[in-house]
Amino acid sequence: MSIHNDVSNSNMVNLKIVGVLGMLCFTGWLSAHNVKMEKEVIVGDGIAKFVPKGFNLSQMPSFALKAEPQEKGMLPSNWQLYPIMEKKKGHASAYLDVPQGTSLYGGGEVTGPLLRNGQSIKLWNTDSGAYSVDNGKRLYQSHPWVMGVRPDGTSFGILFDTPYKAKLTTTDERINFETEGELFRIFVIDRESPQAVIKGLAELIGTMPMVPRWALGYQQCRFSYTPASRVIEVADTFRIKRIPCDVIWMDIDYMDGY
Repeated sequence: MSIHNDVSNSNMVNLKIVGVLGMLCFTGWLSAHNVKMEKEVIVGDGIAKFVPKGFNLSQMPSFALKAEPQEKGMLPSNWQLYPIMEKKKGHASAYLDVPQGTSLYGGGEVTGPLLRNGQSIKLWNTDSGAYSVDNGKRLYQSHPWVMGVRPDGTSFGILFDTPYKAKLTTTDERINFETEGELFRIFVIDRESPQAVIKGLAELIGTMPMVPRWALGYQQCRFSYTPASRVIEVADTFRIKRIPCDVIWMDIDYMDGY
């Protein structure tokens, strides 16, 4: 009987230990913890790549880069812009402190001022007619990108290379990027001007192809034309009145039973 009790007591102790360890693991999962950078390298003139430990390129391919940039060397000792990666509840996030007086731009198409300081943007684009979704804080384009312009005119850009749903929050001192997905890479461009930073971004993600000649002409557009005969009438009127017109846009009425 005493042996049986000893075994039972031992099992109870083991269960308590497992329970405590499980609770600690769950608490750790809930709380944010820093993720060390496995790689901090230069991939271009004034362009740095930060790769967190545990990042898996096969599971998180880039939807932004035109090609994988070639690594050119370790990050110089005088590099100033260091993102901090965190993970909470299995979701990755990153933040980066910025110099005082920096003007921030980016995040995609949303309502509000172009200056993004003190803004919160949800990167999960949608067709928001009359700005009915989140008061227009998410519209047709979501860009995981922020450009900063310092008081002296020098500039930097941050590309959070992830397609996951995210929230971008900016203050005068910090850029915070929270995702609902896995660990991701961060590219930081630090150059002498906003123009140079945008050029650096183009080096990473590519440039637009030259538009066709007709796209540079006058384009007639309104919400919609209906029926089809109305479109022909408008086109004929442009020609009769000798008004140059290369494009007529048709909205949803061209669809059958939209």
